[in-house]
Amino acid sequence: MKVQCAFNHTIANRAEVTAISPTLKNIRIAHDNKGDIGHMVQLDSFGTRHRSAFRICSNYEDSLAFVVSQDGGIKAIMRVGADLLIWQDINRELFGI
Repeated sequence: MKVQCAFNHTIANRAEVTAISPTLKNIRIAHDNKGDIGHMVQLDSFGTRHRSAFRICSNYEDSLAFVVSQDGGIKAIMRVGADLLIWQDINRELFGI
């Protein structure tokens, strides 16, 4: 995993972010652009890169994370209110990129 800040500086590489998020147990998988429709999934059903991005977004309200998979898929993660949302395959289905 490579973590970069807004100024494109690498913060961490090949590491798991272990920020303390005691209430972070579930993630809502968004089924629409706004994240209004979705279903909940347990945090531990995701891998290291995803969990690290979840912790960052959980702790920093205005943050947005992108997880890029080796197979080319891109996921976006953002905290919306008290919920943490993930948009899967943003490069194809939801945003038409």
